[in-house]
Amino acid sequence: MNLDHARFAAFISARLCHDIVSPAATMSLSLEMLDSPGSAEEKEHSERTLREGAHGVTATLQFLRYAFGNYRFGLRLAGFAMESKRNEQRLQVAHEQIAFGKLSGAVGTYAMLEPGVEAEV
Repeated sequence: MNLDHARFAAFISARLCHDIVSPAATMSLSLEMLDSPGSAEEKEHSERTLREGAHGVTATLQFLRYAFGNYRFGLRLAGFAMESKRNEQRLQVAHEQIAFGKLSGAVGTYAMLEPGVEAEV
């Protein structure tokens, strides 16, 4: 998968915005419901939804602080990403190198097979 740094940053930013905006929108709607007339059961539901949204936003922001606020952890994640990219490149090179085989043996004497077998394969 080829993903340049700018596209990756845009993807992460979009994901973070989604993870924060969804609970924030739910909190906003819950506040509107609390301000509007309604039954006690509706108010309890709005309060519970508001509390859950606040916990969701808090958990997301704490994760982001740990993931991106901690310089060492950020470097560690970057190291994992770069190592993964190098491993992907190594696998591509290895695949190209092993795509062809030689059945004639280590020194090419065809001691176990006839030359026609290698030609067919």
